[in-house]
Amino acid sequence: MGKERDHRFSKLSPEALSRRQCQILARIGAGKTSKEIAVELNLSLETIHSYRAIIRRKLNLHSTAALAAYGVDFVGRTAPGYPCEGVLNVQNDSNTIG
Repeated sequence: MGKERDHRFSKLSPEALSRRQCQILARIGAGKTSKEIAVELNLSLETIHSYRAIIRRKLNLHSTAALAAYGVDFVGRTAPGYPCEGVLNVQNDSNTIG
């Protein structure tokens, strides 16, 4: 199934995302709700909704389900050298996913 997912998203690149957008996308992929993300990052719920819309637009994703599926795939691709590397492994600050 991983290969299907890689193929499906191979043309969609998170390189255009800011570090904060990568952090939010990673949390979406980890199954966090918008409210949980807002609390973790000390942002308003409205800000998270705005980020989600921006991420969807930048990645040309047309639904919340597509965003969630891309997020799951994204979590698996945050290895060293990847454009958003380290967004899941930041220690001692609000960027850590628990």
